[in-house]
Amino acid sequence: MGSPCGGGYSSATDVARFLESFLFPDGRVVKVSTVRQMIRNRNSGLDTSRSLGFAVGPTGLGAGCSERTLGRGGSIGTVAWADPDSDRICVFLTSLPARVSKSLVLRPLGDLVSSVSI
Repeated sequence: MGSPCGGGYSSATDVARFLESFLFPDGRVVKVSTVRQMIRNRNSGLDTSRSLGFAVGPTGLGAGCSERTLGRGGSIGTVAWADPDSDRICVFLTSLPARVSKSLVLRPLGDLVSSVSI
């Protein structure tokens, strides 16, 4: 498979559990010291905020997300993010290519989930 995921599969629940380990690091999934390094913005002063493996900030994730939000989007029409300021996790997994799903599903739902008061 010619994609970044390399044919990897998971459920939305498992992806959310993984992201939860970054919101509430306890060392069971990823070492706490590793979490701290992985969520730090490595592109300070540049246009796009990136950490080790994650986009950082609301751009492309959800209009209501904080600057500390971390997440990933994929070419296969997926997005997953965690916002430590709201303790909110959002995972959308589709089978639509991102060129279709971004405007049709992912951006509108990400904006909605990040902006709803709970």
